[in-house]
Amino acid sequence: MGASDNQDYRKTNVNVRTNIFNETRNFEKVAKGYQYDLIAPDVPAFTKEIKNVGTETKPSFKVIYKQLPSLTIKKVLEAENNLNKEFWIKVKLTSPDSTPLNGTFGVINVVNGEAKVRVDKRKRWKGILSYLPRGTHYKVEEEAASTNGYHVTYENQEGDLNKDETSTVTNHKLPSLSVTKKVTGVFANLLKSFKITINIRDAQDRPLNGSYNVLVNNKRTPLQFTNGRASIDLNKDQTIKIYGLPLDSHYTVEEESNSSRGYQVSYENQEGKLDGDKSATVTNNKNSVPETGVDFLSSTLMLGIILPLGGIFFTILLGYLVVHRRK
Repeated sequence: MGASDNQDYRKTNVNVRTNIFNETRNFEKVAKGYQYDLIAPDVPAFTKEIKNVGTETKPSFKVIYKQLPSLTIKKVLEAENNLNKEFWIKVKLTSPDSTPLNGTFGVINVVNGEAKVRVDKRKRWKGILSYLPRGTHYKVEEEAASTNGYHVTYENQEGDLNKDETSTVTNHKLPSLSVTKKVTGVFANLLKSFKITINIRDAQDRPLNGSYNVLVNNKRTPLQFTNGRASIDLNKDQTIKIYGLPLDSHYTVEEESNSSRGYQVSYENQEGKLDGDKSATVTNNKNSVPETGVDFLSSTLMLGIILPLGGIFFTILLGYLVVHRRK
Protein backbone atom coordinates (compact mmCIF):
# COMPACT_ATOMS: atom_id res chain seq x y z
CA MET A 1 0.00 0.00 0.00
CA GLY A 2 1.39 3.41 -0.94
CA ALA A 3 0.62 7.07 -0.21
CA SER A 4 -0.29 9.51 -2.94
CA ASP A 5 3.16 11.19 -2.94
CA ASN A 6 4.56 7.76 -3.91
CA GLN A 7 7.56 7.96 -1.56
CA ASP A 8 9.13 4.62 -0.68
CA TYR A 9 9.15 5.20 3.06
CA ARG A 10 5.41 5.53 2.98
CA LYS A 11 4.94 2.07 1.46
CA THR A 12 4.12 -1.00 3.52
CA ASN A 13 3.48 -4.65 2.66
CA VAL A 14 1.30 -7.39 4.07
CA ASN A 15 1.23 -11.06 3.15
CA VAL A 16 -1.84 -13.23 2.63
CA ARG A 17 -1.99 -17.00 2.66
CA THR A 18 -2.68 -19.16 -0.37
CA ASN A 19 -5.66 -21.52 -0.57
CA ILE A 20 -7.67 -19.23 1.71
CA PHE A 21 -10.81 -18.05 0.01
CA ASN A 22 -11.61 -15.16 2.38
CA GLU A 23 -9.01 -13.42 4.54
CA THR A 24 -8.64 -10.03 6.24
CA ARG A 25 -5.22 -8.47 6.98
CA ASN A 26 -4.34 -5.18 8.68
CA PHE A 27 -1.67 -2.57 7.89
CA GLU A 28 -0.03 -1.33 11.14
CA LYS A 29 1.33 2.17 11.89
CA VAL A 30 -0.07 3.86 8.82
CA ALA A 31 0.62 7.61 8.73
CA LYS A 32 -2.36 9.90 8.96
CA GLY A 33 -3.18 12.66 6.55
CA TYR A 34 -2.49 10.74 3.39
CA GLN A 35 -4.66 9.20 0.70
CA TYR A 36 -3.70 5.60 0.18
CA ASP A 37 -3.90 3.26 -2.79
CA LEU A 38 -3.64 -0.52 -2.68
CA ILE A 39 -1.44 -2.41 -5.13
CA ALA A 40 -2.19 -6.14 -5.39
CA PRO A 41 -0.18 -8.62 -7.47
CA ASP A 42 -1.53 -10.29 -10.57
CA VAL A 43 -2.20 -14.00 -10.21
CA PRO A 44 -2.12 -16.31 -13.25
CA ALA A 45 -5.56 -17.65 -14.27
CA PHE A 46 -7.33 -15.06 -12.11
CA THR A 47 -8.83 -11.65 -12.73
CA LYS A 48 -8.23 -8.96 -10.11
CA GLU A 49 -10.52 -6.23 -8.82
CA ILE A 50 -9.56 -3.68 -6.12
CA LYS A 51 -12.31 -1.83 -4.26
CA ASN A 52 -11.83 1.10 -1.87
CA VAL A 53 -14.40 0.40 0.81
CA GLY A 54 -12.98 2.68 3.54
CA THR A 55 -12.79 6.40 4.34
CA GLU A 56 -10.00 8.95 4.30
CA THR A 57 -9.50 8.63 8.04
CA LYS A 58 -9.92 4.88 8.08
CA PRO A 59 -8.73 3.44 4.77
CA SER A 60 -9.90 -0.05 3.84
CA PHE A 61 -9.62 -2.01 0.62
CA LYS A 62 -11.09 -5.20 -0.77
CA VAL A 63 -9.21 -7.27 -3.34
CA ILE A 64 -11.31 -9.77 -5.29
CA TYR A 65 -9.63 -12.52 -7.31
CA LYS A 66 -11.84 -14.53 -9.65
CA GLN A 67 -10.57 -17.63 -11.37
CA LEU A 68 -10.98 -17.55 -15.14
CA PRO A 69 -13.49 -20.08 -16.49
CA SER A 70 -12.58 -23.34 -18.22
CA LEU A 71 -14.46 -25.27 -20.89
CA THR A 72 -14.50 -29.07 -20.69
CA ILE A 73 -15.37 -31.08 -23.80
CA LYS A 74 -16.80 -34.45 -22.77
CA LYS A 75 -17.40 -37.40 -25.09
CA VAL A 76 -20.07 -40.05 -24.38
CA LEU A 77 -20.38 -43.25 -26.46
CA GLU A 78 -23.58 -45.29 -26.59
CA ALA A 79 -24.11 -48.75 -28.14
CA GLU A 80 -20.43 -48.79 -29.13
CA ASN A 81 -18.20 -51.70 -28.11
CA ASN A 82 -15.07 -50.50 -29.88
CA LEU A 83 -13.40 -48.08 -27.49
CA ASN A 84 -10.11 -47.90 -29.40
CA LYS A 85 -11.20 -44.84 -31.30
CA GLU A 86 -10.44 -41.16 -31.25
CA PHE A 87 -12.80 -38.31 -32.01
CA TRP A 88 -12.03 -34.77 -33.14
CA ILE A 89 -14.20 -31.90 -31.96
CA LYS A 90 -14.02 -28.36 -33.26
CA VAL A 91 -14.49 -25.48 -30.81
CA LYS A 92 -15.03 -21.93 -32.04
CA LEU A 93 -14.08 -19.20 -29.56
CA THR A 94 -14.61 -15.44 -29.71
CA SER A 95 -13.77 -12.83 -27.10
CA PRO A 96 -16.47 -10.63 -25.54
CA ASP A 97 -15.87 -8.02 -28.26
CA SER A 98 -16.52 -10.71 -30.93
CA THR A 99 -12.91 -10.94 -32.11
CA PRO A 100 -11.45 -14.43 -32.69
CA LEU A 101 -9.51 -15.77 -29.75
CA ASN A 102 -5.84 -16.76 -30.01
CA GLY A 103 -3.50 -18.38 -27.54
CA THR A 104 -2.80 -21.55 -25.59
CA PHE A 105 -5.29 -22.53 -22.92
CA GLY A 106 -4.11 -25.46 -20.88
CA VAL A 107 -2.50 -27.68 -23.52
CA ILE A 108 -4.86 -26.73 -26.35
CA ASN A 109 -3.91 -24.15 -28.96
CA VAL A 110 -6.49 -21.72 -30.31
CA VAL A 111 -5.69 -20.17 -33.70
CA ASN A 112 -7.89 -17.52 -35.25
CA GLY A 113 -10.77 -18.43 -32.98
CA GLU A 114 -10.71 -22.18 -33.55
CA ALA A 115 -9.41 -25.15 -31.56
CA LYS A 116 -9.36 -28.83 -32.49
CA VAL A 117 -9.80 -31.06 -29.47
CA ARG A 118 -8.97 -34.77 -29.60
CA VAL A 119 -10.76 -37.04 -27.16
CA ASP A 120 -10.11 -40.75 -26.67
CA LYS A 121 -9.95 -43.41 -24.00
CA ARG A 122 -6.44 -42.40 -22.92
CA LYS A 123 -7.66 -38.87 -22.26
CA ARG A 124 -10.66 -40.24 -20.34
CA TRP A 125 -12.88 -38.95 -23.15
CA LYS A 126 -12.25 -35.33 -22.15
CA GLY A 127 -10.46 -32.24 -23.39
CA ILE A 128 -10.14 -29.06 -21.33
CA LEU A 129 -9.60 -25.49 -22.49
CA SER A 130 -8.31 -23.89 -19.29
CA TYR A 131 -8.68 -20.31 -18.06
CA LEU A 132 -10.39 -18.64 -20.98
CA PRO A 133 -11.22 -14.93 -20.86
CA ARG A 134 -14.42 -14.27 -18.97
CA GLY A 135 -17.34 -13.78 -21.33
CA THR A 136 -15.78 -15.84 -24.14
CA HIS A 137 -18.41 -17.19 -26.53
CA TYR A 138 -17.98 -20.83 -27.54
CA LYS A 139 -19.60 -23.24 -29.98
CA VAL A 140 -18.83 -26.97 -30.10
CA GLU A 141 -19.23 -29.19 -33.16
CA GLU A 142 -17.82 -32.63 -33.92
CA GLU A 143 -15.87 -32.88 -37.16
CA ALA A 144 -17.73 -34.66 -39.96
CA ALA A 145 -15.24 -37.53 -40.23
CA SER A 146 -15.80 -38.42 -36.57
CA THR A 147 -19.58 -38.55 -36.95
CA ASN A 148 -19.59 -41.33 -39.58
CA GLY A 149 -21.72 -44.19 -38.31
CA TYR A 150 -23.11 -42.23 -35.36
CA HIS A 151 -26.12 -40.20 -34.35
CA VAL A 152 -24.61 -37.13 -32.63
CA THR A 153 -26.34 -34.99 -30.01
CA TYR A 154 -25.07 -32.09 -27.92
CA GLU A 155 -25.65 -30.81 -24.42
CA ASN A 156 -24.57 -27.23 -23.70
CA GLN A 157 -23.27 -26.91 -27.25
CA GLU A 158 -23.01 -23.10 -27.29
CA GLY A 159 -22.83 -20.33 -24.72
CA ASP A 160 -20.85 -17.62 -22.90
CA LEU A 161 -18.21 -18.51 -20.33
CA ASN A 162 -18.84 -16.74 -17.06
CA LYS A 163 -18.09 -19.87 -15.04
CA ASP A 164 -16.71 -23.34 -15.68
CA GLU A 165 -18.81 -25.14 -18.28
CA THR A 166 -18.98 -28.67 -19.69
CA SER A 167 -20.15 -29.35 -23.23
CA THR A 168 -21.14 -32.99 -23.77
CA VAL A 169 -21.01 -34.61 -27.21
CA THR A 170 -22.83 -37.96 -27.35
CA ASN A 171 -22.22 -40.42 -30.18
CA HIS A 172 -24.83 -43.16 -30.45
CA LYS A 173 -23.77 -45.88 -32.87
CA LEU A 174 -26.26 -46.14 -35.73
CA PRO A 175 -28.27 -49.37 -35.61
CA SER A 176 -28.30 -52.25 -38.06
CA LEU A 177 -31.16 -54.44 -39.25
CA SER A 178 -30.65 -58.13 -40.06
CA VAL A 179 -33.23 -60.09 -42.06
CA THR A 180 -32.95 -63.89 -42.21
CA LYS A 181 -34.84 -66.31 -44.48
CA LYS A 182 -35.88 -69.71 -43.13
CA VAL A 183 -37.48 -72.40 -45.32
CA THR A 184 -39.18 -75.44 -43.75
CA GLY A 185 -41.59 -78.20 -44.69
CA VAL A 186 -41.47 -81.49 -46.58
CA PHE A 187 -42.51 -79.92 -49.88
CA ALA A 188 -40.57 -76.65 -49.67
CA ASN A 189 -38.32 -75.77 -52.61
CA LEU A 190 -34.85 -75.50 -51.13
CA LEU A 191 -33.39 -73.73 -54.16
CA LYS A 192 -36.05 -71.07 -54.48
CA SER A 193 -35.23 -67.38 -53.98
CA PHE A 194 -37.76 -65.32 -52.02
CA LYS A 195 -38.33 -61.59 -52.50
CA ILE A 196 -38.72 -59.53 -49.32
CA THR A 197 -39.59 -55.85 -49.04
CA ILE A 198 -38.18 -53.72 -46.22
CA ASN A 199 -39.92 -50.47 -45.32
CA ILE A 200 -38.15 -47.88 -43.14
CA ARG A 201 -39.28 -44.45 -41.96
CA ASP A 202 -37.12 -42.23 -39.76
CA ALA A 203 -37.98 -40.86 -36.32
CA GLN A 204 -39.78 -37.93 -37.97
CA ASP A 205 -41.86 -40.39 -40.05
CA ARG A 206 -40.05 -39.50 -43.27
CA PRO A 207 -39.44 -42.32 -45.77
CA LEU A 208 -35.84 -43.44 -46.03
CA ASN A 209 -33.94 -42.61 -49.20
CA GLY A 210 -30.37 -43.29 -50.21
CA SER A 211 -27.79 -46.04 -50.46
CA TYR A 212 -26.82 -48.13 -47.42
CA ASN A 213 -24.08 -50.70 -46.94
CA VAL A 214 -25.23 -54.28 -46.49
CA LEU A 215 -23.53 -57.58 -45.81
CA VAL A 216 -24.89 -60.70 -47.53
CA ASN A 217 -23.02 -63.96 -48.14
CA ASN A 218 -20.00 -62.33 -46.44
CA LYS A 219 -19.88 -59.71 -49.18
CA ARG A 220 -20.50 -55.99 -48.79
CA THR A 221 -22.72 -54.32 -51.34
CA PRO A 222 -24.95 -51.22 -51.50
CA LEU A 223 -28.72 -51.37 -51.06
CA GLN A 224 -30.85 -48.52 -52.40
CA PHE A 225 -33.89 -47.26 -50.50
CA THR A 226 -36.42 -45.26 -52.51
CA ASN A 227 -39.38 -43.63 -50.80
CA GLY A 228 -38.76 -45.83 -47.78
CA ARG A 229 -38.66 -49.16 -49.63
CA ALA A 230 -36.00 -51.65 -50.66
CA SER A 231 -36.41 -55.19 -52.00
CA ILE A 232 -34.03 -58.09 -51.48
CA ASP A 233 -33.86 -61.72 -52.67
CA LEU A 234 -32.92 -64.32 -50.09
CA ASN A 235 -32.49 -68.07 -50.27
CA LYS A 236 -32.82 -70.58 -47.48
CA ASP A 237 -30.72 -69.65 -44.41
CA GLN A 238 -29.42 -66.44 -45.97
CA THR A 239 -29.15 -63.25 -43.92
CA ILE A 240 -28.79 -59.67 -45.05
CA LYS A 241 -27.49 -57.08 -42.59
CA ILE A 242 -28.09 -53.38 -43.29
CA TYR A 243 -25.72 -50.96 -41.54
CA GLY A 244 -25.96 -47.35 -40.44
CA LEU A 245 -29.72 -46.91 -40.35
CA PRO A 246 -31.21 -43.79 -38.73
CA LEU A 247 -31.56 -44.04 -34.96
CA ASP A 248 -35.13 -44.58 -33.71
CA SER A 249 -36.48 -45.22 -37.21
CA HIS A 250 -39.34 -47.70 -37.70
CA TYR A 251 -39.07 -50.77 -39.92
CA THR A 252 -41.44 -53.39 -41.33
CA VAL A 253 -40.53 -56.57 -43.21
CA GLU A 254 -42.92 -58.32 -45.60
CA GLU A 255 -42.51 -61.01 -48.22
CA GLU A 256 -44.06 -60.19 -51.59
CA SER A 257 -47.22 -62.14 -52.42
CA ASN A 258 -45.89 -63.63 -55.66
CA SER A 259 -42.88 -64.95 -53.80
CA SER A 260 -44.86 -66.53 -50.97
CA ARG A 261 -47.48 -68.28 -53.12
CA GLY A 262 -48.00 -71.85 -51.91
CA TYR A 263 -46.21 -71.21 -48.60
CA GLN A 264 -47.36 -70.39 -45.12
CA VAL A 265 -45.34 -67.31 -44.11
CA SER A 266 -44.59 -66.38 -40.50
CA TYR A 267 -42.50 -63.57 -39.05
CA GLU A 268 -40.35 -62.96 -36.02
CA ASN A 269 -39.86 -59.27 -35.17
CA GLN A 270 -41.67 -58.27 -38.35
CA GLU A 271 -41.66 -54.61 -37.30
CA GLY A 272 -40.05 -52.50 -34.65
CA LYS A 273 -38.11 -49.43 -33.59
CA LEU A 274 -34.41 -49.23 -34.44
CA ASP A 275 -33.18 -47.95 -31.08
CA GLY A 276 -30.40 -50.53 -31.37
CA ASP A 277 -29.37 -53.42 -33.59
CA LYS A 278 -32.42 -55.49 -34.54
CA SER A 279 -33.05 -58.84 -36.28
CA ALA A 280 -36.09 -60.12 -38.16
CA THR A 281 -36.80 -63.62 -39.48
CA VAL A 282 -39.12 -64.59 -42.34
CA THR A 283 -40.06 -68.29 -42.38
CA ASN A 284 -41.71 -70.02 -45.34
CA ASN A 285 -43.28 -73.39 -44.61
CA LYS A 286 -44.78 -75.88 -47.07
CA ASN A 287 -46.14 -79.20 -45.80
CA SER A 288 -48.74 -79.87 -48.51
CA VAL A 289 -48.26 -81.07 -52.09
CA PRO A 290 -48.26 -78.24 -54.66
CA GLU A 291 -51.33 -77.93 -56.89
CA THR A 292 -49.20 -78.58 -59.99
CA GLY A 293 -47.82 -81.87 -58.65
CA VAL A 294 -44.77 -83.02 -56.77
CA ASP A 295 -41.75 -80.72 -56.70
CA PHE A 296 -38.71 -83.03 -56.76
CA LEU A 297 -36.51 -80.24 -55.38
CA SER A 298 -38.90 -79.56 -52.58
CA SER A 299 -37.22 -80.99 -49.48
CA THR A 300 -34.33 -82.82 -47.93
CA LEU A 301 -36.66 -85.78 -47.35
CA MET A 302 -37.55 -86.13 -51.04
CA LEU A 303 -33.99 -85.59 -52.21
CA GLY A 304 -32.70 -88.08 -49.70
CA ILE A 305 -35.06 -90.83 -50.90
CA ILE A 306 -35.43 -90.21 -54.63
CA LEU A 307 -31.81 -89.69 -55.62
CA PRO A 308 -30.22 -92.75 -54.02
CA LEU A 309 -33.05 -95.13 -54.91
CA GLY A 310 -34.27 -96.31 -58.27
CA GLY A 311 -36.49 -98.82 -59.99
CA ILE A 312 -39.41 -100.17 -58.07
CA PHE A 313 -38.70 -98.18 -54.93
CA PHE A 314 -38.89 -94.94 -56.90
CA THR A 315 -42.13 -96.03 -58.60
CA ILE A 316 -43.75 -97.07 -55.35
CA LEU A 317 -42.84 -93.82 -53.63
CA LEU A 318 -44.10 -91.68 -56.49
CA GLY A 319 -47.29 -93.73 -56.73
CA TYR A 320 -47.88 -93.30 -53.05
CA LEU A 321 -47.48 -89.56 -53.31
CA VAL A 322 -49.79 -89.28 -56.30
CA VAL A 323 -52.48 -91.35 -54.61
CA HIS A 324 -52.05 -89.34 -51.43
CA ARG A 325 -52.47 -86.08 -53.35
CA ARG A 326 -55.70 -87.24 -55.02
CA LYS A 327 -57.48 -88.11 -51.80
